[in-house]
Amino acid sequence: MEQIQPFHLVSKFLKNIPQGLVLDIGAGMGRNSFFLAQNGFTVEAIDINENNINNIKKISEENNWRIQAFSQNLKNFDFINSKYSLILAIQCFNFIKKSEFDNVIEKIKNSLKQNSLMIISAFTTEDPSYKKLKEKHKPVEENTFYSANQPNWWHFFNKNELKQYFNSDFEILHFKEKIVEDQKPQPHFHGICEMVIKKISE
Repeated sequence: MEQIQPFHLVSKFLKNIPQGLVLDIGAGMGRNSFFLAQNGFTVEAIDINENNINNIKKISEENNWRIQAFSQNLKNFDFINSKYSLILAIQCFNFIKKSEFDNVIEKIKNSLKQNSLMIISAFTTEDPSYKKLKEKHKPVEENTFYSANQPNWWHFFNKNELKQYFNSDFEILHFKEKIVEDQKPQPHFHGICEMVIKKISE
């Protein structure tokens, strides 16, 4: 199988990731899980979409990769303290309410080992979807909207907000807020925040 192209920060910081278990939250079709498995990591992949999980299982079995995949809602996932060497959260934190995120991020931080990494990408209030939802819906929580369409919940992060969740136990290796162009399903733009965090003490 050809070398898979992961999210750009995964490949950029690959050498910084301690060997161990990886958790890929909102794994989608599995590109980050596959890339890390190709590079010798054991991966747990979770996604709410069962079709995505079945695809990950099929491809990982065909390639004899060490990936366990689960159809799982993030807010109900059983996080275990000091378990993971890397946690990926690429465009998944936006689909739970702010109050749910405030609760789950503490569990995520506790589940990281010392010297482990976390890579995050999330939509900000600069995203065009934020402006569209704000015009049509009243927020149910700060920057959080309910829509009858899937996904139901949308939450957007304020400028510099994600930094505030990481205290002196963490070192921020990379932080950038920017506007990016996406080509699928047709050209459009997103406002995103990207972070790479290292846990320096437990």
